[in-house]
Amino acid sequence: MVRWLNTFIEDAKVVERGLIQILGIGPARTKTLCRAVGIAPTTKVGDLRPWHWDQMAKEIHTRGWNIQEELKKEVYDNIVRLQRMKHRRGYRHALALPTRGQRTRWHGNQARRAGNRGEKMDMHLARAGGYKTKQNWQINRKGAEYPSQL
Repeated sequence: MVRWLNTFIEDAKVVERGLIQILGIGPARTKTLCRAVGIAPTTKVGDLRPWHWDQMAKEIHTRGWNIQEELKKEVYDNIVRLQRMKHRRGYRHALALPTRGQRTRWHGNQARRAGNRGEKMDMHLARAGGYKTKQNWQINRKGAEYPSQL
């Protein structure tokens, strides 16, 4: 097994399939890396020398590709940005609902049934700049300004 960029890749795998396991590197980027380093995409991962891995890392850096943790952070920052703008998509991310127009009558229920978003949802809503939570909505609905007036 080879450990490269915090990912274990099996020695018996072909380079073309092994590099796809790394978040942010897909089939097109794998071919580009193989061309730049000068190895065949059908080469086994175990046959690569350490300088091949170094060259691939340099190529990723020179092209400015975000991979692994950098990519995760970029995606998270984009979601937080949408939430701070109070955009519809940010709101739907916070509620764990589909953001791209999918139907929710049946297909969106699985995320809500899982029950793994309860506390996270409040945190995201608070960070997003004050979307009303269910409790605040009920308070405002009854006409009281503060919870102590109920």
